[in-house]
Amino acid sequence: MVKKKSKERLIIVLLSICICIVLILGFWYFNSMMDKPLGPSLKGNLTKQPNSSLLNLPGQKQTPGQESTLSQLPAKNQAKQLPPLCGQTPVLTVLLAGIDYRPDNYLYGLADVIRIVRIDFTTHEVSVLTLDRAIWVEIPGISDHYGITHGNLNQAFFYGVPAMGYYYGPGGGAGLLAATLKQNFNLDVDNYVVVDMATFVKFVDALGGIDVNLPQPVDGTPALPFFNAGKQHLTGAQALALARIREKYSTLIRDRNQNTVINGIFAKLSSPEIIAKIPALLKAFTNAGLTDLSTRQIETMACLLTKMGGNDLTFREIPDKYYIYAWIYDQDMHQDINIWKVDFDIFRSYISSFMNGQWPQQ
Repeated sequence: MVKKKSKERLIIVLLSICICIVLILGFWYFNSMMDKPLGPSLKGNLTKQPNSSLLNLPGQKQTPGQESTLSQLPAKNQAKQLPPLCGQTPVLTVLLAGIDYRPDNYLYGLADVIRIVRIDFTTHEVSVLTLDRAIWVEIPGISDHYGITHGNLNQAFFYGVPAMGYYYGPGGGAGLLAATLKQNFNLDVDNYVVVDMATFVKFVDALGGIDVNLPQPVDGTPALPFFNAGKQHLTGAQALALARIREKYSTLIRDRNQNTVINGIFAKLSSPEIIAKIPALLKAFTNAGLTDLSTRQIETMACLLTKMGGNDLTFREIPDKYYIYAWIYDQDMHQDINIWKVDFDIFRSYISSFMNGQWPQQ
């Protein structure tokens, strides 16, 4: 009888140990999956920044009055050492790219929407920096393919997609776009989110549409709609159309229209009614968007949304006067194209201030 009880105790002890091991392994696996990137990661992108302050354009010189203003911009301040309100990361920087490819995949596409999103978890502030698609930049890592070394900023994504076969670094199109930002602007991003046109329409419709307030009419006719000035409600298709209009305007004007759309999306995401729409949003974005964010990071950002107010989203734009209109021969397209020529010292200084949670006074 004593032996039998001892044997039972031993079995109970062994079963308890096994259960503990299973629970520990299960907890470890769950946590590892929560931290796993949902798409190809950016890790491993290491590039150098260009030596010159202004990329050389054939037959062109720096425009008078556009000298570097590094000394005019405020010095960096140390970020406040406050505990994060959600999660454990004080600040997260995300590259947001909207591509013009219509099919429901990411085989090709130009990054016609390029934003740097700085999420401060210590102050529940989100800042969005606009970088125009047509800035002429050095694109690293693909010169062995047809001798391509430069292009518009939005072409970096296109050259980086696996289907093109130009780029073999991490992160695909988003990876090469991130590497290009590092190369030209000394800008490091932590993660990326890429959305194509079809996913964007589905996402906005899942939100129930968005509300925008246009300061001026926006005329997209004949190819796209005409939008009156003032407050209006937009469906996903209408929001996409507004974000694409540029034929009668500069790309800088289109950037501002896109920011109006982004602001409308943020207003919906931060509204109390969003909880009921979460299932539809997950359905619209699952297996449609492309990101290397982890599930844990997304949950942390959702947590921060509940603490944000209407004034916690800020849009930053480098002044128009630092975008210099020019033409250049594109060696890949075999034709002259219009571009923005910029002073990279000035842009780096603005971007450095942005990354430190500041912005120069105009």
